[in-house]
Amino acid sequence: MPVTIESTALEALEAAKQDVKENLAYHRRQGRLDVARVRKNVRVLTKLIPILPVEAELRLTCSWHWKCPRVNFERALLPKLHTAVGRLHVESKELADADKRLVGITLSAERFPGVRFYYERPLAEGSSCKIVEQTSTYKTLVCSLEGQS
Repeated sequence: MPVTIESTALEALEAAKQDVKENLAYHRRQGRLDVARVRKNVRVLTKLIPILPVEAELRLTCSWHWKCPRVNFERALLPKLHTAVGRLHVESKELADADKRLVGITLSAERFPGVRFYYERPLAEGSSCKIVEQTSTYKTLVCSLEGQS
């Protein structure tokens, strides 16, 4: 079988150097974006913290490799929170606890972009949402070494 050499050692070295340069440039850009996000979050939080109800819990949750502010609160605080932060929009709903039939609601506020507001509520009877159990089926190859020669 003939051996084919696609590049010389010097060409391979130059290609590796180029890859390193591109990776460094990418990570520098990402680092600058991350710092900008953190600065923005700090500005938003300095406005938000004084007006939050005392009972609300502010958390910084990791999303990828930077922290995102999230305010956890009891559903009973929703009117107070609405008064404090203004108009709220439902971003998502998720199953928080299937056994307790709890649904997690994530909200966003127009005045505080980037901050997520989260509370849990029980899933009401007759709701348009329901809890569905899903299973996954897949196939694998399992071999036994016994009896093989």
